[in-house]
Order: sequence, then structure tokens, then C-alpha cells
Amino acid sequence: AVAIAIMLSLNLIPELVGGEPEASLISLVTIAGLCFYIVYLKQMNLDLVLHTEFQNLLFSQGAAAGTLFCAFAKRDGVLMYISPSFFERFDVQDRNRITTLSAMLHAMHAPESMHEILSNDVFALHESSLNVALTSSHQGLRQLTLEVFPLSRPSGYVLLRALPVYPTAEDA
Repeated sequence: AVAIAIMLSLNLIPELVGGEPEASLISLVTIAGLCFYIVYLKQMNLDLVLHTEFQNLLFSQGAAAGTLFCAFAKRDGVLMYISPSFFERFDVQDRNRITTLSAMLHAMHAPESMHEILSNDVFALHESSLNVALTSSHQGLRQLTLEVFPLSRPSGYVLLRALPVYPTAEDA
């Protein structure tokens, strides 16, 4: 607004700066300054987005370390993030269809009884550990432990971590 006011004043009263050539030159310098300022702000915003994306990548990889897969879900059961290892392990072709806890459990071939138990734990923001017996073996995996960890910030979200269940001597 200040730059437009200056250019308008210079164009209406060019005698303020010595004449029309000087007024035109100051107007061009003002426009060039605005252009550089806009490019600078755009680059700062792009850098901020890249830094944020890099942090998100670090956090998601850290959460998935040592797990079969991990996911972040909202209290209502909508998945905000699910690690790529889930899609590889359970051979899911259409990643866009896995948007809820029920869809995730269905893709895992988990028993129907687990859907309500997991949904209730997530809705209640209750820390829990559930043993899930899969009805179909995936890469030799027949059972896994699904851990639910409520997040303190942002509230209303949980971290789901899937850990392998190794057979014990009693199972043999």
C-alpha cells in the first residue's frame, strides 16, 4: 500500500522529485523492490515447508523404528498417516482405500472382534496392547501385537505400533 501510494504521488506530482524521468525511475525501483521482496517471501515459505516435511519424515521414521508398521489416527478412527511398510507387508494395491482403522484391520485380515476393541481404545484414548491373530498369513506373519499410545500433543490422536509376536517354546 505504501509503495502504491508513493508511485501514485510521484505520477500525479512528479515535481516532488525533480521531474517525470526521476519519478519514473523511482517507480521502477519501487516495483523492483516489491518483486524481490515477494520472491524472498516465497522462498522463505518454500524453505519452511521443506523443513516441516523433513521433520515429519524424521518423526514418522522414528515412530516406525523396530516395528512392522506404524500409524497415526484421530480419535474418530480416521488414519492420518500409515507407514509404507504396511502396504508392502499386507500387499495393499490401492493405498487410498486405507483411511480408517476398520479398513486397516480388514486389509490385515484381522478378526471382526478386533475392530470394535481397537476403535474403543482409540476413541477412549486408552493406552493398550492388543494381540491380533491374523486369519491369513502375510510373509509368514500369523500374529502381531498392536500397541495404542495416546499422544499428549496434539490431543485426540494416537500412535499405533505393530510388533511381531514370536513363537515361544509353549507354542510348539
